[in-house]
Amino acid sequence: MRKNELKQDYDLLLSRHAALEAAVVDFANSLQKIGLLEPESTSVRILPKLLFNTDYGKRHDIMMYFVEMMSKGLIENTEKSLIEFLSEMTNLGPMSAIKNHYYRCQREYVR
Repeated sequence: MRKNELKQDYDLLLSRHAALEAAVVDFANSLQKIGLLEPESTSVRILPKLLFNTDYGKRHDIMMYFVEMMSKGLIENTEKSLIEFLSEMTNLGPMSAIKNHYYRCQREYVR
């Protein structure tokens, strides 16, 4: 009886593995269609960053705009996802610096 159960578990794992492989192939094809994955490659294209001109506006001013938009509900994502986005897709700095700066601006905005 135990041998039969192991065979069933093994068959189930094989079928799930095949389904997962098919899903990964579909996902890769979708990325290729929208241009984020080069055909015949496993490397994902690096998207251009949103560059802020910090000569004109200080980082503090830029961050205050994001804090204000977040407080007014103009940004639907969480603060965590906003901070991750700003660190990965802008020139405002690494995640730890953006996080500290964001919460500092948030405290100032509340006052």
